Amino acid sequence: MTSSKAHSYLAADNPGVAARFLGAAKATFEQLAEMPTIGRRWTSPRKRLGTVRVWRIHGFERWLVFYRVSGKGVEIMRVLHGARDLNAILETGT
Repeated sequence: MTSSKAHSYLAADNPGVAARFLGAAKATFEQLAEMPTIGRRWTSPRKRLGTVRVWRIHGFERWLVFYRVSGKGVEIMRVLHGARDLNAILETGT
């Protein structure tokens, strides 16, 4: 799920919360760009996920940003709610 899909999901119930979510997500992405190693490494038996890191969206702590550090900065892979089956989603890429 991307931050825009999460926004759409939240907007269905509360547009104000959805707008705050987008602002918080953007601030989190900027923080990760400035401090790419701030997130903890995601533990997975899958080798391709060995470089994945995770960090919470401030103010929306159940929403997690999964990303990789690259030579050009960070690559945001997914934004997911923590109640989902995170391992299954990341391992299958769905």
